[in-house]
Amino acid sequence: MSTTAIFAEILIVGLEASVWLLLLFFSFYPPDSAWLERLKDWEYLVTVLVLAAAYALGILVDRVSDSVFTWLLDSLKKTRLKEWIPYWRDAQKEKKPEKLSIMRLRMMEREDGRIKFLEYQRSRLRIARATVVNLFCLLLASALFFYRSSILLTKDWLVLEFFVLVFLVVSVFAAIRIDHAYNKRLVEAYRMWLADSKVTSSGQPVNPAR
Repeated sequence: MSTTAIFAEILIVGLEASVWLLLLFFSFYPPDSAWLERLKDWEYLVTVLVLAAAYALGILVDRVSDSVFTWLLDSLKKTRLKEWIPYWRDAQKEKKPEKLSIMRLRMMEREDGRIKFLEYQRSRLRIARATVVNLFCLLLASALFFYRSSILLTKDWLVLEFFVLVFLVVSVFAAIRIDHAYNKRLVEAYRMWLADSKVTSSGQPVNPAR
């Protein structure tokens, strides 16, 4: 995966997080028009600082979202929900050649289209799970902001919270599906790699491990 793609991925996550952090800040320190007017003279410097802060923030949120999303999936899979979702139920029955982390590390040694596709899938997963965390924080931060602004339970607040909640639910579902798709493609690519390795060493085509 290119350095530019990784930078863009982290930056997107950081900019998402910047929204709810600004709401938190403005909840206690409301923006002043005169103060905002003075910032116009420093717009280029402010832009650089915002992007730098967003990138650093993106790294932190990405790490946190990885842990949170892993905990969320593990918790859900311990409930009866796993029996109602077909791809989770099928995944439990499928025998994997290795642990997912080991398969990923071994596949990363290759420089072909398969690993590029897997890293693309991985990038989508990281953005999706970070979006879940950022939307949840936005839900809380916006509620605090409107509460501190003394306009809680107004139409504007209810509409905003409704749409954030809808996006949050959709994001959770999308992140789970992307996670499942990534793991499935990783297993398939790893089995193809095993088959290629056996062909290279023996000179005879061999079916991938099942």
